[in-house]
Amino acid sequence: MCVLKPLINQDQTFLTTNNVFSIVLQGVADPDLKFIAVEVGALGKEGDGGIFCRSKTKTYFEQNAMGLPRTAPLPDASASIHYFMPGDAAYPLNPYLITLFSGAPTRQQQIYNYRHSRARRCIECKFGVLASRWRVLKTTIATSYLQPLYCTMQ
Repeated sequence: MCVLKPLINQDQTFLTTNNVFSIVLQGVADPDLKFIAVEVGALGKEGDGGIFCRSKTKTYFEQNAMGLPRTAPLPDASASIHYFMPGDAAYPLNPYLITLFSGAPTRQQQIYNYRHSRARRCIECKFGVLASRWRVLKTTIATSYLQPLYCTMQ
């Protein structure tokens, strides 16, 4: 979310690589486009993966505080598979968060990358719906004080 220049000593930490002051809004959505986790308030200069590594969302997934099933059998198979969420390349690879294959992927890896990208559409669509519903998120928010904005988003 873009914001006017913060009135604090560390205002450079809110600058993105595009020289825009911002705070970060990260979320996890289910297939029904419902947020199941939201993180708000990280500095715009920070990377998504680093923000996630320090987030409550990461802790919830690691401790299974969200009550997600650990494994489930595949249809018509005896093998079970872990539940996971798809993330982009900025996020760390771990048992509950998987990313795309990089470099020159094989044909099977290309198919996986395509399906992975389709699965990530849930969160992309959710943020589109959020920005359409709350159009202020598409603009530079006219506040120099981030605390009220942070409280509003929480």
